[in-house]
Amino acid sequence: DRFEPLDQGHFWLSETPDNVGSKGWDAALPRIATWVKLKDLTSPESKPILFLNAHLDHKGAQARLESCRLIRHQLEQLGKNDRWIVTGDFNADPNDKPYQALFDSSSDRKLLDTYRLIHVAPEPQEGTFSSFKADQTSGPRIDWIGCSEDFQVRLARIDRTSRDGRTPSDHFPVIAVLAPLQQRKTLRVLSYNIHHGQGVDDQVSLDRIAKVIRRADPDLIALQEVDQGCGRSDRKFQTQELERLTGYYGIFGKAIDFDGGQWRGEI
Repeated sequence: DRFEPLDQGHFWLSETPDNVGSKGWDAALPRIATWVKLKDLTSPESKPILFLNAHLDHKGAQARLESCRLIRHQLEQLGKNDRWIVTGDFNADPNDKPYQALFDSSSDRKLLDTYRLIHVAPEPQEGTFSSFKADQTSGPRIDWIGCSEDFQVRLARIDRTSRDGRTPSDHFPVIAVLAPLQQRKTLRVLSYNIHHGQGVDDQVSLDRIAKVIRRADPDLIALQEVDQGCGRSDRKFQTQELERLTGYYGIFGKAIDFDGGQWRGEI
């Protein structure tokens, strides 16, 4: 409900992008890019956002390179006067030519790698292809989120959520928290007693708490009555869970031991 769609479409990643089902270059499969142009209703005077998502071929090296060149061209044509956000599974390493073509630093308009802006130095555990194994974190970072210089990147990370050593997909999700590029003249602070996430319906839901936090868009947050490993909240470490759901960094301070865990901390 925050955005109003203004336009939308898709194109095939091939030499004939308007030809439905066309397969390009040395690709093993037909590949597609989907886009939508959005008006942000919280700042209707701002430029629209061109949001584009793509999945590059897993075998064709030439197809990946040409697809990134095509996406770059389409951004400049479809979103000439817009802000850009680009997401996808690119099946390529940041050292490869497709990455260089997409994040072309020589272009008049730059597309920024949100993850590299926050994590400046490459690290060995940046892999995003898990093969359904939680400990498989090495290898290339083949999933990217890019944005134009119209945004401030507040956070970017790889979500390593797993259960019993397994992941819900054979890729790890990548996350970026973006804010309009503007200089705030105030410091927005949120103080919130979350009652360990339990609502009037007696259900414990950190998703609801996170939604309230994200809508408030604070710079600093102070939370009270946070559970860490307590039985009543399914033994979850709520600080870490709220970090994951909101994109903020958390610090927990224990007041007492409670219900098999710790309670009454702050984030």
